[in-house]
Parts: sequence; structure tokens; C-alpha cells
Amino acid sequence: MSDPRPTKTQYGMLLVRAAASRATCRKTVDGVGCVITSRDGRVLATGYNGSVPGAPHCEDVGHLLLDGHCVRTVHSEANAIADAARRGIALEGAIAYITMKPCHNCLKLLSATGIWKVVFAEYYKGTHNEDEHPSYKWLLDHSGIIFEQMPWEVVDHRGGIRLHPPEPGVYESVWKIEPHPERYIAGAQ
Repeated sequence: MSDPRPTKTQYGMLLVRAAASRATCRKTVDGVGCVITSRDGRVLATGYNGSVPGAPHCEDVGHLLLDGHCVRTVHSEANAIADAARRGIALEGAIAYITMKPCHNCLKLLSATGIWKVVFAEYYKGTHNEDEHPSYKWLLDHSGIIFEQMPWEVVDHRGGIRLHPPEPGVYESVWKIEPHPERYIAGAQ
């Protein structure tokens, strides 16, 4: 009989879903999250896309776009690294689990921080060819980071388990694990 528990990598990616649910900039449907763990799976830091502390959130006042990108938002990877820095946690040799493959700037931050490996679920809006762009390829080649893609269907190892956030604007809802990815459960018991 196989182990019913998720692997450490699946566990890291399930935690990313929870972190992404806190995102306050949702240019993507489910938000973006980052969870950084030690190699043995201990959570060191978390982050999600959102405004700088004390600033209004995109979900409250709308996106502030420049060239199609929200500049009000701090990316999940940068927020996770900042979380670790505020608490004095070194990230050398750690693993970053991220909803989406990191952008150029986040890749530079992850590399400079000493992240050993990045596990991501999906590419951002059709940027799967970004790996072929000379500047991104150069960063990949020189970062020393190992990349692994784990699509959500692999993460959902037991019949499509998904953590659903409450419906927008319904903050008193209870979160519930549901087997149907399209359904949001608000007020579930």
C-alpha cells in the first residue's frame, strides 16, 4: 500500500496554495504564493503577492498598472525573503515552492539569497518560452538554482484535493478541503 501522505514536495506545494489564498493582488485567478523551506521540509518563510505594509490593497482600490504589470504589488518571492530577513532566518540552501515560475527580478533575488531549488506549478500567462529569452536563460545558467515543475494535478495526489478560499468579500467563511476545483464553499461547516 502506498503512503497516503503527500511527499515533502507535494506538501510544500499544498502550503503554497494556502499562502496564495492571502494574496491581495489577484491578476491571476488564485493569487501567487511562495513558501520557503529547509531541505528537510521545515517552513522558514512565506509570502504572497500584495501591497507594501500599510498601503491600500489592489482588491480594495484596483491595480496600478505599468506596461501591463501591477507596480503596487510586491511579489510573493520578495515578500517571503523579506519575511525571513525580518526574523533573522538564513535561506542559504533552502527550497522555494512557488505558484508560478519566478520573473527575472525574483529569480535574481532567489539566487542572491542562496536558494538551492525552486519548485513551481505553472508558468505566468504563457511565458513558458521565457526560458529561451537570452537574459532569462543567462540568469538560469548562472543562478545555480535547480528548477522543478510540479503541475497542480501532481500536487493533488489524492483525488484532486484543493484548498478553496471563501468567496470574495465573505471573510467569515470557513475554509474547507473539497475535491472539486471549480467550487468555492462559503459558510461551510
